[in-house]
Amino acid sequence: CIDPACHDWLLSEEVSLLSHLLLPLAGPEEFSEEEMDKLPVELQLLEPDKAREDDPSIRQMLVEAIVQLCATKAGREVIKSLGTYYVMRELHAWEKDAEARVACRKLIDVLISDEPEA
Repeated sequence: CIDPACHDWLLSEEVSLLSHLLLPLAGPEEFSEEEMDKLPVELQLLEPDKAREDDPSIRQMLVEAIVQLCATKAGREVIKSLGTYYVMRELHAWEKDAEARVACRKLIDVLISDEPEA
């Protein structure tokens, strides 16, 4: 996730890395129909007993990997368009580990910010 030259490929439907990063972070929350439609198919209609990753350091690492994928404008656009904010909003509300919460907040700040003017 560190090399921005690979971000387009990593975020492509061929690889679908974002779905693999978000799935362990997702819980059993129900999303509105509008929010659900934006999520990757793999994250739609999860089971009501869906559990998040137990280890806070792994959750933090997954969030930080998504932050790395936000290094380019194209990456941010893809990540925003796939409803990442909704999963992160719920994770942040649920997260008890201080360091993982900070990582969540950092990503949420990126996701809700406007793109700088060129």
